[in-house]
Amino acid sequence: MLSGWFRTDWLAGWLAAAAKRDELARFEVVTRDAAEQVRQALDPERQLGERLTIGPRAPEAMPEAVRGMITRSCSLPRG
Repeated sequence: MLSGWFRTDWLAGWLAAAAKRDELARFEVVTRDAAEQVRQALDPERQLGERLTIGPRAPEAMPEAVRGMITRSCSLPRG
């Protein structure tokens, strides 16, 4: 993610816009890069706080992780 090919500036903008639009939104970034460096790139002002989690996942754990994200997302009440 931090190697230079990924547009962290675009993702940072999207996260900020989504967080502003939906105060219940939570974000999870799965990467092998150092979590603190990724957080600095995506949320330099620390506006997202605990709403943004960053960490690695084993490749075999990814399908279940994505299913869990979709399930949580679909079950949240929207106003």
